[in-house]
Amino acid sequence: MYKIVFFFLAIFFQANLFGQTVSVPYRVGNKFGISDQNGKILVPAQFDVVEVESYKETYFQGFTFQENAVLSSFIYKNKIVLSNQKYNNYYLSEDLILATKYKSVPLSSYHSEGEDYYTEYEHLYTKEGKIIISEDALSVYVNNVDEEKKLNQVLISTTDKNKKYSLFLYDKKLKKITKTFFEKSDYLKVKFNVENDYRDKSIVYTFKDVTGKGKQIKIDVVKDAIKLISSDDFDLNPQRSSNREIGDDYFRDADLVMVEPGFEVKKQISPLAILDIKKIEIKSDFYYLPKKVEEIRSLSDKLNPEYCYILEKDGKKGMYYIHKNALLIPQEYDEIVKTDMPGHSGGFLLKKNNKYGFYIARMSENYFIEPIFDKIPLIDKLDYFGENQPLIKLFDENNKFFCYADKTGKLYYSEK
Repeated sequence: MYKIVFFFLAIFFQANLFGQTVSVPYRVGNKFGISDQNGKILVPAQFDVVEVESYKETYFQGFTFQENAVLSSFIYKNKIVLSNQKYNNYYLSEDLILATKYKSVPLSSYHSEGEDYYTEYEHLYTKEGKIIISEDALSVYVNNVDEEKKLNQVLISTTDKNKKYSLFLYDKKLKKITKTFFEKSDYLKVKFNVENDYRDKSIVYTFKDVTGKGKQIKIDVVKDAIKLISSDDFDLNPQRSSNREIGDDYFRDADLVMVEPGFEVKKQISPLAILDIKKIEIKSDFYYLPKKVEEIRSLSDKLNPEYCYILEKDGKKGMYYIHKNALLIPQEYDEIVKTDMPGHSGGFLLKKNNKYGFYIARMSENYFIEPIFDKIPLIDKLDYFGENQPLIKLFDENNKFFCYADKTGKLYYSEK
């Protein structure tokens, strides 16, 4: 009896897991909307560009090109939450929308004549589109204090245009700020105690109060709620400390550069090895410039002979992998092209009989997507439709972005 119940429960949960539909940007004519995985339109086509973000939760950014401006929209769960705003980008942070815009500011002594200089400003919204932080802030940081718990409260830290610091408690159920710990302080130092003890999630803030006196508060999670644990006067006289002071970039995560250790190669490289390879990549632009249609470009590159090289036989190319002492890609392709892959994956674009496919190398497994695409494909999101089911961008003969597709060759496009 229990086995039968377990069997039907397993089927039920599996059906729910794989039955969940995925939304995809869908092109109709020259405009983009949102469709489900089968192509049913959910948000009518009205944008010139739609970008997909899928960190933790999937949401979309729609951009509309006007004569003198680019307007943006935030799309969540197939609803336009923010429409035709003057923001450059949106991010979801702890169930809140962080909206970013860039403004040109007066030239400083650090910049050359004629060089544009931009400053980033941020606002904060609920996922329903209600404004929380409306004042232009140099940075807004949302922190739930304890990542292991799903709290109904978060801390919101801001730095305003005058480099004044504030700290608020926001209640996600009440959808409002319920407490101000300090506001408009011109001094701030923060200590995350978890850096010294992984069990201690408390945070210590040292700041100036409205009278200019030094204060120090400690905040922690108590019974699934963020609480003020202590509040004391504090001497702000200069003193050496290992705690870093908080500046303009406090609320930004540092970029980490990971370098893989090299290893000795003892095998000889074939005299037939081909190291020259074409690379296709999306043209990069300054982050603060208005959004436009993506384009790709071709570059000349070289393979590292310590890892792999191309071998050609009867006009067909394959890829030889040094450390496996074997062909990684069989010698049956007209062209092998280097391209960037999302995350920690690698791989190559494969061309055969004027169609394109992929070889994708992942930590878990390596696999091929057979050449079925007439247009040049690049991987956008690796597991978008499920494990090893990527979302693919297609680029036309003019190197401009055309539409999205899945690995079976289904295009999210119709002429009208």
